[in-house]
Amino acid sequence: MKKILEPIQIGNMWVKNRMVMAPMNTNYTNENGAVSNQLIAYYQQRAKHGVGMVVVEAVSVDETIINHEVQPLLTHHRYVPGWANLVDVLHGYGTKVSIELVHYGSEGNIGPKVSASNISHFGCEVKSLSIEEILEIEEQFVQAAIRVKQARFDAITLHAAHGYFLAQFLSPLYNHRTDQYGGSTQNRMRILLEIIQKCKAALGNTFPIMVRYSVEEFIHGGRHIDESAEMAKMMQDAGVAAIDISSAATGSVMFNLRPNGFGDFEGFLLAYSRKIKQVVSIPVICAGGLRNPDTMEAAIQNGDTDMIALGRSILADDAFCQKVYFNQESRIRNCLCCQECLNSVDSGQSLRCSVNPLTGRESYFEIKEQPANKRKEVLVIGAGPGGMAAAKAAAERGHKVIVCEKTANAGGALKAGSIPPNKYRIADLTAWFERELRLLNVELRFLTEADKRYVQKIAPDIVVFACGADYQRQIPGAGLPNVITAQEALQNPEQVGETVVILGGGATGCETAEMLAGQSKSIAFLGMTDVYGKTIDYDVTDGPQQQGRTITVVEMRSEHGLDMSEDSRRLMHIELRERGVNLMANTMVGRIEPDGVVIKQKDSQEEKLRADTVVLSAGLQPVGMPFVPDEAEFYMVGDAVKPGKIIDAIYTGYVTGSNL
Repeated sequence: MKKILEPIQIGNMWVKNRMVMAPMNTNYTNENGAVSNQLIAYYQQRAKHGVGMVVVEAVSVDETIINHEVQPLLTHHRYVPGWANLVDVLHGYGTKVSIELVHYGSEGNIGPKVSASNISHFGCEVKSLSIEEILEIEEQFVQAAIRVKQARFDAITLHAAHGYFLAQFLSPLYNHRTDQYGGSTQNRMRILLEIIQKCKAALGNTFPIMVRYSVEEFIHGGRHIDESAEMAKMMQDAGVAAIDISSAATGSVMFNLRPNGFGDFEGFLLAYSRKIKQVVSIPVICAGGLRNPDTMEAAIQNGDTDMIALGRSILADDAFCQKVYFNQESRIRNCLCCQECLNSVDSGQSLRCSVNPLTGRESYFEIKEQPANKRKEVLVIGAGPGGMAAAKAAAERGHKVIVCEKTANAGGALKAGSIPPNKYRIADLTAWFERELRLLNVELRFLTEADKRYVQKIAPDIVVFACGADYQRQIPGAGLPNVITAQEALQNPEQVGETVVILGGGATGCETAEMLAGQSKSIAFLGMTDVYGKTIDYDVTDGPQQQGRTITVVEMRSEHGLDMSEDSRRLMHIELRERGVNLMANTMVGRIEPDGVVIKQKDSQEEKLRADTVVLSAGLQPVGMPFVPDEAEFYMVGDAVKPGKIIDAIYTGYVTGSNL
């Protein structure tokens, strides 16, 4: 048996395997912070597919200091029945359930700011707590823990990570106190140890208490691994049943929830976990970019960790654990590290996932898992993400599906999208779709132009148009031979000259510039320089290639990369700047000429940028429906409806296919 599938004991609690669903904010509770059917269905889907333990997302012990408008709460007994309902559902699958108790201190987005000292990454005034006020917050944790046990949870997890209240006391970055709660490691640990002691007195000595904390804060002045290891020993001595390791403070959170701009960061916390394992005997749970089941198994076998915390991996594939159990690892749908999950929550919406259209919608689409009343013949035109999602959903409902693709490969816009540095996970998504479609007996016909006559010959019941989008050529001169699209530049870089002007500084334009600039520099991102998280510290060394092309990216808006996540945008700006790419914002394009582009910046005269090659990376227009089928039902999905992101194409494809 794989080690990851073996049971493990945490205190007096047995967990059926070593896979843990990590706590992640969802915005799925109702507006009062109480459990909703949406929240239950979301966790149920992961429990149904075999996860050993769920650690429910951060639940605030103080309803006046929260991180989201729909923050989960356990500040009153009226919340207990709802949480008990959730626990009952998960227990039905043999899943153990903990819940993460948090106080946000000076880093909550909403409410007053309180902390060990007058410090917050927001740069605002913070109330430094008196000892009496510290004891009051300790009691808030205890009362919440009592309600946790009333709701029949199996354990509690104290949230001491990511720069929130308990982490603020633990970290020299935040804690500048000179009394018994500041200074030495022992003093900074005092509040956590007192909460553990009081919770054990209230809950009974055998009720498991776990602690999640950042072993490395990736920020100047923050806590590092050696002191974190010392703290781990103190937690064990205090009776903590397991340690759940994470990383970063609030201002350096991108170094924990890493976007794809970091490159390959599989298991980046395992080295830290190994050091914690060396000093404690209680179970250690490790997160940190783990996507590959082989890496997870090896980490447990080698003694680097006892359990694996699945975060974005289990959002992308709710059946992740089941596929590991049945040796179906090749069928796991991997996370893109695109940060759409974070963006959706931070923008005040419910948690969503680019590659899994069911995440957060489990209860809405439950009926769509049932076979269709009548089996129909479905023709999908286009094998991009929208078309493949539609084909997969339709085939799962029992329809006979044919996919026609005019090129030699599946992927559509994903093919070019997977070429820039660190975007290889997009190619993995295309390969996953193709494998799944073949397992569902979907017929893939490549190099096939499905025009009206072709469709008439097949005579399907339903036609799904997934023909994508194409670049408009409305700029004067856009039809000149020196003009190509971003997709053409990415897939055929040999067509690109030495001096390049890219028109459009969104994600596509920036990623195209990064690829064309080559690997003249190697950049290692190290951490943040201060508590505010305003400046990224990094090292630059010469890369394997010489500096190549001269590249300018022209953008009409105020900043490049505005359609990227904030973290990805910040990393991209560094990458481009260090590779010598010229970024011109607030710039309008007048016309394209055989030897360059005429532009105009605000309050300035027209000027000409010399260019061997002009690359169009803005102005996508839906291809739409090239014809209307005579008798078949017809639908459009993905960019054929409206140019968007992967998350949009897959969702529209899934909804269309599942409704056929």
